[in-house]
Amino acid sequence: AYQWRANGVAIAGATAAAYTLPASVVGKKLTVTVTAHRTGHLSGSAASAGYTVAAGPAPKATRAPSLTGTVKVGRTLTLNRGTWTPAPTSYAYQWYANGRAIGGATKAAFTPSKAQRGLRITVRVTAHRTGHASGTAWTPATGAVAG
Repeated sequence: AYQWRANGVAIAGATAAAYTLPASVVGKKLTVTVTAHRTGHLSGSAASAGYTVAAGPAPKATRAPSLTGTVKVGRTLTLNRGTWTPAPTSYAYQWYANGRAIGGATKAAFTPSKAQRGLRITVRVTAHRTGHASGTAWTPATGAVAG
């Protein structure tokens, strides 16, 4: 019989020789106790050494994110988030003007205002994958926003 444990607490249903690690055990110390039973004999148990479960590798952009649209006040710029591996489960965006975060600009599209006139726009794309570290990539900077 097998019983897998995270930080010493039995994991419900984790009673097979193999255990697929869910994201909920990242950062926890994982052990397994094996108990042998034989009719007419005493049962014996042994526990494995503990192993702290690390997050999986961060997604990496295999094709960089990019922007499309006219770089002009009042014209919408649209983000293409690029291609990532391993495949992210979600993304977060932050738009920047000359390296400074633009408050509230966290969607896949942004319309520059007069405040961004003359500034160069970039976007930081953060790729999240459950059970993994997060990955980050940037778009190339645009030319200066025209008025």
